[in-house]
Amino acid sequence: MYSFEPLAEWVPESDPRSWHRAAEHQMESEWVAPLRAAGVAVRTRIITDIHPVAASAKAVDDEGGGLLVVGTRGLSGVVGLRLGRVPIQLVHHTQLPVVLVPATVSDQSSSDSTS
Repeated sequence: MYSFEPLAEWVPESDPRSWHRAAEHQMESEWVAPLRAAGVAVRTRIITDIHPVAASAKAVDDEGGGLLVVGTRGLSGVVGLRLGRVPIQLVHHTQLPVVLVPATVSDQSSSDSTS
C-alpha cells in the first residue's frame, strides 16, 4: 500500500502527470518490482480520501493481516524526526504490532541533500 496526503490534484487520475499515476509508478518500480523478482506474491492498492494511518489500518484489516511493516524515513528535514509522523502514529494508534524499517544509507543521504 502507498499512503500519503496529496495537496491537490489538478489533472484527471488517468493523466500520466497525476499524483495517482506517480504513486502507482513509484510503488511498482521502487518497492514491488524487487519483491516480485524474488518470487514474493504482492497485491497493491492505493487508498484515497482517508488519513494515511487510517488507510494503513484499514488495509491490514481488509486483508486479514496481523502486522504492519512501515518505512521510517521522515521527510521533515529535522534530524530528530527521522521516524516520520505516520509510523509514529501507527505505533500509538493501532492495536497491531508495527515493524519499523529504517531507510537505507543511500535513502538517508538523498533525503539529507533535499532538506
